Amino acid sequence: MRNKSDTSESHETCLVCNLPVKKRGLCSKHYEQFRRAKNELPMGVRADFESTAIAEGLILEVNLRPKKKQDRFAQLADTFRESPSLLPSADEEDRDADLAKARIQKAAGDRKMKQESAARKEKSQKKKAGGQ
Repeated sequence: MRNKSDTSESHETCLVCNLPVKKRGLCSKHYEQFRRAKNELPMGVRADFESTAIAEGLILEVNLRPKKKQDRFAQLADTFRESPSLLPSADEEDRDADLAKARIQKAAGDRKMKQESAARKEKSQKKKAGGQ
């Protein structure tokens, strides 16, 4: 039995190939390709991706149900997803990773210097103790 929100009744074969329709005018394979591609995108651009796919005739529209009322934290998170300027850029992430790497290397260098200094001090003390 077909889902009532599925508008693919008018299409018997996939919009991409000639296989039978599963959902929204697509066969199982192409519907899964669409779904996977859409789900790999950030939440803020998924609706635009779907609208473009509909406009280009790659997939049929579905009867949209009203969105559930979201909590304010989810709305705030959506704002960050939809505004790339609020998210760190790849350059910033690279810079942060480079800074973290530099801190780790500095800490390792500091440890090595302390160890060498302690070894010199110990050697000096042994020399003094041996000379007395």
